[in-house]
Amino acid sequence: MSTARSLVGSAVAASLVGASALEFTVRLDDWAQFGVPLSAPAVAMSELAVRDSLGFHARAGVHFRQYQINRWGFRGSDIDPATRNGSLVFAAGASETFGLYESPGRDWPQQLQDSLHQCARPVRVLNAAFAGMSLPTVRQDFVRRLQPHAPAVWIYYPTPMQYLASPLPTAAEPLPGAIEPLSPWRSRALPRFRDASKRGVPEPLLDLGRTLMTARARKADAITARTTVDQDRLDAFERDLRVLVGTVRGTGTTPVLLVHANRFTDTTSLDARRMLTAWERFYPEYTGTAIVRFDAAAAERTRTVAADSGIMLVDPRARLRTLGPSAFRDFGHFNDSGAAAVAGETARALLPLLCRGSDK
Repeated sequence: MSTARSLVGSAVAASLVGASALEFTVRLDDWAQFGVPLSAPAVAMSELAVRDSLGFHARAGVHFRQYQINRWGFRGSDIDPATRNGSLVFAAGASETFGLYESPGRDWPQQLQDSLHQCARPVRVLNAAFAGMSLPTVRQDFVRRLQPHAPAVWIYYPTPMQYLASPLPTAAEPLPGAIEPLSPWRSRALPRFRDASKRGVPEPLLDLGRTLMTARARKADAITARTTVDQDRLDAFERDLRVLVGTVRGTGTTPVLLVHANRFTDTTSLDARRMLTAWERFYPEYTGTAIVRFDAAAAERTRTVAADSGIMLVDPRARLRTLGPSAFRDFGHFNDSGAAAVAGETARALLPLLCRGSDK
């Protein structure tokens, strides 16, 4: 009996030692690759977001892999408002602006920061976006969180396809009370292995899984996927965009609109059909072709709002088309080169505005 207990005890001890060593190895790897402190508590990207009395936004002072949120709740390094002298620029939007697949420091707002270094006076670009932020939530975030920083320029890269979801986008309801802190006593190794296992799935199986998920969603809600652009949803997007622009401009901040881009120069190739299938999973009420058409129609609505409001519009689509699908990691999220193209086009438009030598 004592021998059995000894064997069990040895096995438990060995398991604990092995698990601890594995956990330490993962944390050491995060530190070596991304500078993540060994004691950093976040174990998933979703934990970088928080909903509090200000609404939905990035959680201040957290770091997970390449995603670093500063103490003010913006992606990037810290800035002390008391010592700032120059122009403050905020980049707003959802996952395309926050950056999902770019290398550290290569999301388009950070590359825009690099491009604006040639200004005689300092220009600071802060990434105020987060994945999933709806247009109404972006407006709420500007009013509650960004406006007190007195930005000179506010840039918005919209995600029009959010208006293909049901119900239509609304602002995230603020939650009063203290933010629940993240516990540091959780494993980073287990999520890492889950992610690795997903990446190891062959592409044909991933495509099949996406197709089945979309089919199940359509069957559950008795959906026949639409192939045409829904004008009512385009009208809702335009209406909310006009309200957002008016809100920002009413504070004395200069609003700038970007036009949303996607990877689809055609929809007939095998790669394009794969990506359209992946996109349909998020909007099962529409076919992939309808989503692309909606995005193109929303781009024209964005252009109309900018023209009617007399504000700057940056359209990176021509530049991105020269790179082709290689500018994107999926249907609409950039890689480093795609983000560089967006940053370059934006910098070219902003340089005359920001380098004139005045803050606002």
